Amino acid sequence: MLAVHSNKDLALLGRLLLDRHPQVAQDLLSDFRASTVDPLETDLSLIPIYFAQFCYLRETPSTLVQQAKYNRDLNHAKRLFIGAVLSIYFPSALKSPDRLSRTHTGIIDRLSDVLRITNGSVSRLVHAAIFNYKVYDSFRLEVVDLTDKLHSYGKDSKSQIN
Repeated sequence: MLAVHSNKDLALLGRLLLDRHPQVAQDLLSDFRASTVDPLETDLSLIPIYFAQFCYLRETPSTLVQQAKYNRDLNHAKRLFIGAVLSIYFPSALKSPDRLSRTHTGIIDRLSDVLRITNGSVSRLVHAAIFNYKVYDSFRLEVVDLTDKLHSYGKDSKSQIN
C-alpha cells in the first residue's frame, strides 16, 4: 500500500500515471471534475458582509452570535452560517467529506476573524455543519435557503461597490 504524504507526492504519482496509462488518468480526472462543484463566489472579503446580512436576517445582533458559547440556538446559527459560507465558497466540501481536508485555510481564517473564535473552533464547527448538512434535511434546506439569500445580497452589494 502506498502512503501519500504531500501534494508533491501526488503530483509525481499523477505524472507517472499519465505517462504509463494516459486513458486511466484521463478517466480519473474526468470523474473528479464531474464531482467537483464550482464555487458561487471566490472573493473572501465578502464574508463579513455575508455575516452582517446573516445577523440582520436572523434579527440577532452580531456581537451576540460572536460571543455565544453555550447557547444551543446561537451555536446552531453559527453552524448554519458556516454551512452557507461553505456552500458559497467551497460547495465540494458539503458534497463529499474526503474534500474536507482540502478546505482552503483562507476560509477558516476569515471565518475565525468574523466569528471571533479560534481556527480550531471554526474547524469543529465546519465538521459539525457538514455532518448536519449530510444527515438532517431540515438543516440542508435552511443552508440552501440562506445561501440563496446571502449570495443574492452579496452580488448586489458587490455591484454597488464597483
